[in-house]
Amino acid sequence: MNALMAGVIVKGVMAGASSESRAASARTQTTPSPVHDVEWPPPPPQGPKPPLEALNAASWRYQRYLHEQHTAGKQVHEVLDFGKWKSAYFDPASRGGRPGRSGGPAQVTTRQRLTEEGFINTENTRLGDNFVDLYRPNTSGGIDYVEVDEMLKSGIPRADVRSKLKKELVHLGKHDTLLFVDKIDLSKRILYRFGEDPSVVDTRVCP
Repeated sequence: MNALMAGVIVKGVMAGASSESRAASARTQTTPSPVHDVEWPPPPPQGPKPPLEALNAASWRYQRYLHEQHTAGKQVHEVLDFGKWKSAYFDPASRGGRPGRSGGPAQVTTRQRLTEEGFINTENTRLGDNFVDLYRPNTSGGIDYVEVDEMLKSGIPRADVRSKLKKELVHLGKHDTLLFVDKIDLSKRILYRFGEDPSVVDTRVCP
């Protein structure tokens, strides 16, 4: 009798172990990769933006990144997973790099007013190696990028901004545009298009 009971117990333990093994195997096979392990479409981040030193600083900003990418028409397989996003965007910012920083009061106000035109205020959207201030998808299937900064009395951006615009211009896609907006006067704008020579940045003035 004892031997029989022992055999039943062993079989039960083995069956339980086999069941757990199959369940673990199933979890391993169905667990999505980190880039897909997000809610899609992603909701906007909750609450005010925390400071960089806050415990939820990275997760809040990553959620904003996901939301912005979805708004721009990206699919879940086209976004960065948290680790790659953090190393590319959050870590440089936390060390003082501050990509895409908002600028002074005038620039912040103008950027906010541009969001009323459908542009997305961003801190982590690149055009080439540079971060732009705002963007929005356009009806041609491309992206309209925006830089907001100082316009000189001559009607062109200041020298260091022109240098940045030239670098960005060569990275425009076929249906993309690049708009420069004066940080003081929202109506003063200069538009650049795909295929234009970067030298146009030095000659095109605000109409």
